[in-house]
Parts: sequence; structure tokens; C-alpha cells
Amino acid sequence: MSAGSDQPSSEFKTLLSRIASALLIVITAGTIGYVTVEGWGFLDAFYMVIITITTTGYGEVNPLSTPGRILSMVLMVTGIGIFFYGLNEIIPALVGRRLERWKRMLENIENHYLLCGFGDMGQEIAGELSERTDRSRFVVIDPDQSEVSLAREKGYLAVQGEPSNEETLTEARVEHAKAILAVMEDSENAFTIMVAKDLNPDIYAVGVAQSVTGTKNIKRAGADYVLSPYVDTAKKASMLLRNPIAADLSEIVSEIAEVGMLQKVPIKDSNISGQSLKDLDIRARTGSVIIAIEREGEIIRPTPELTLQIEDDLYMIGDEGELKAARKILVREESEEVN
Repeated sequence: MSAGSDQPSSEFKTLLSRIASALLIVITAGTIGYVTVEGWGFLDAFYMVIITITTTGYGEVNPLSTPGRILSMVLMVTGIGIFFYGLNEIIPALVGRRLERWKRMLENIENHYLLCGFGDMGQEIAGELSERTDRSRFVVIDPDQSEVSLAREKGYLAVQGEPSNEETLTEARVEHAKAILAVMEDSENAFTIMVAKDLNPDIYAVGVAQSVTGTKNIKRAGADYVLSPYVDTAKKASMLLRNPIAADLSEIVSEIAEVGMLQKVPIKDSNISGQSLKDLDIRARTGSVIIAIEREGEIIRPTPELTLQIEDDLYMIGDEGELKAARKILVREESEEVN
């Protein structure tokens, strides 16, 4: 840890030492005062000082003379003054230390997810993410301090600020982030994704749109994928009514993807283009299975005679080794063509 990060701790210790020293001086002076003015023993004098500066309200140890009462009033005012001074200094210091701790936790985070907006939907998404990945791998961004505090209470890293603000995104280390998800108003989502893409062109950006116009604007801003609660729910409802089994299958495929068994492999090698799935024989060579092919935005059912084209995306299922072997085939063949 750097010297700069130790500085708040040193200042806090100095503050505590200063407050403790003030209390010690008051207690010592008060004890000596009662011994001198009232002629009490040390223990009685010390006890009187403690119940006086803490305004406990216990009865006096012995009847007080006029000078003793004046001393008691001075101790009461002084004790209360030190108490409020301590609160005024310690609470901001504790808050500052906590903020510094959050900032230090963000200093070296990489390959993480940014979740912009911690409203109802944002909280649901955070819950889903935390079940499937380490909480330290995503950062919540929200302009509302209460939402940020709530996120931190739940154990999430969080940054307060406008997600579309370059400084806020930089604080969340957008340059090193893997993906960003914007869950706010449509215009804010679009602007946030635009700024994030400017700071990190390789970041995968997803926006949640509330309207058809919002979907278009978020897409124009550079989003790689746009979700719409209304459209997506309508599609799912239609699928459930027409073909419940297909809806169940989509959930199963989603679960498979979560455990890393489903991958999207783009065809970039011209040697692969023009071959049929039967000729390519990926299943026999690697054990992985092609379950669908995406071509120009359309999903095609794989058949043995289907001829592959450059830029086709193959959706493949297999274990880690099988999928790795499939990718190696494509990379090796592409490399052999160059050589």
C-alpha cells in the first residue's frame, strides 16, 4: 500500500490522540480541582469529575461549596464541548476513511462489469450477477447517494456520479472493464454507452430501452445489444403460448451458456467458407456440437448439407476442452493458409 493511502489512517490516529489528550487534561484538572477546593480524597474527586463531564446525573459525592459548584459547571460545559467536537471531527473522518477504502478497492480492478443504475431493475441484475460471478467483479454506478450506500451495504463496489460523466466512468476504470450495462432512462443510457465506447472501444455495451425510439438511439450510440422489457417479454409470452417446450429450451440453453458450455465462434477463415457441415465434421474432430448458425442476423438450423460462409457465427456446445479444440482447428487452418 502506498504512503498516500496510509495518510488518512495517520490523520485519524492523530485526531483520536488529540481528543483523548483533551479529555485527560480535563479529568486531571478537575480531579485536582475537587481535591484542592473541596478537600476530598482522590477517588471521590475522580468519581465526581467522571459523572460531571458525562452528565450522568448521579447525586453529588459530598455537598459542594460555591467554588465547587462553579468548578462542576465548568467541567459540564467543557465535557459536552469535547463530546460534540469529537463527533464533529470523528464522523467525517470515518466517512472519509470508508470512501478511501472503496477507492483503493477500485484501484486495480480489471476485466470487470459496470452496472449503471441501481433502481429496481439494477438491483435485480446485481443479484443475478452476484449469484453467477464474484461481487468484486462488477461495479455499480449511480448518481443517487442513497442507492450507492444501498449497493455498498449489499457488498457491491459502487461509485457515486452520473454514469455518462467521463470522470465517473474513469473512476470506475471503464478503460479496463469487460462490459457495461446501462439501466436508466433511454437518453442517459445512450449517452453513457457513447462515452464508455469512446473511452474503451472494446467494451461490450448493453442498454435497456424503455421505448422503440430509445432502442434505436441506444443502438446508434454504439450498444452491442439492446434489451427491451416490453418487446422481450412479448416475445417470451408469445413463445410460451405457441410452443412452451421451445420456451423451456431457451431457458436450458441460457443455463448452459452460464456454465461456459455454449460459445459463439465466428468463421473468419476462407478455407472453412464453402465447406458443408458434413465435410467440416466438427463433432467427430472435437466432440463439440453446432446447435445453430447465425447468418446476416438470421438463425439457420444446421443440416449436414448446409454450406458455411465467411462471417457465419457458429453456436457450439461442449465442455471446455472440446470447445477449445474447435477453436484451435479454426486458428490452425487460418495460420496454415497464411504460411
